[in-house]
Amino acid sequence: VGINNRNLASFETDVRAAHRIARMLGPHQHPVAASAIAGPADVAAARAAGIRAFLIGESLVRAPDAVALLRQLVAVPGQLQIKVCGLTDPEQARACAEAGADAIGFVFYPRSPRHLSLEKARSVRAALPAGVAAIGVFVDAHEAEILEAVRQVGLDAVQLVAQAVLGAAR
Repeated sequence: VGINNRNLASFETDVRAAHRIARMLGPHQHPVAASAIAGPADVAAARAAGIRAFLIGESLVRAPDAVALLRQLVAVPGQLQIKVCGLTDPEQARACAEAGADAIGFVFYPRSPRHLSLEKARSVRAALPAGVAAIGVFVDAHEAEILEAVRQVGLDAVQLVAQAVLGAAR
């Protein structure tokens, strides 16, 4: 269950939002903290709240040394999974994977500055070592578009976002 720590209407973040909501989930529902994860302290606090999976994008994109930050995040004790989303360069994706990322998110939303064409996504995918998942991120995409990306890029999973959710941010 993805829990966004960012209020999509105001864009304000509250890193503890996922902590509060995670307590309400059942034993077979696995929380994923998304947004506002800035460093190892945030990961450690979320782990203490029972969260083991994280979607980290902005902090890594804005970091002066994204690979160093990722290494710090994965060094937090305990089992966790990290998906780095929005990378557009094969070398960055490879470096994040080698630093410990479990998955790389490929943005297929044309209005995003991190949008990838299928050709570019294939080149980023080819740079990933075995065992690192490639996850396609789609906003209100048609089934045929999603399936074509899965086929051409070799996506392991897809993440779907409804435009209605994004519309609340306007």
